[in-house]
Amino acid sequence: MTVDEVADVVVEVMGLEDVEKVYRPMLHGIGWPGDVKRVALRIDRLMMLGFKPRMRSREAVARTVMELLREISKES
Repeated sequence: MTVDEVADVVVEVMGLEDVEKVYRPMLHGIGWPGDVKRVALRIDRLMMLGFKPRMRSREAVARTVMELLREISKES
């Protein structure tokens, strides 16, 4: 998933409308100082040990947002 796609999921799950994403160019492209421009994670070694993912990235991000919102509402 791209950062843009993660932002889209967060906006969707939170039920936000008219959200404007702002991209600020930095010295070496878009991002922030120390930002990693591209990360590709592999789980093949984990799977050889018996790990089986229960959800895809989009679902994991959506569930995380829902859980964080639930925690925030408990604290209010």
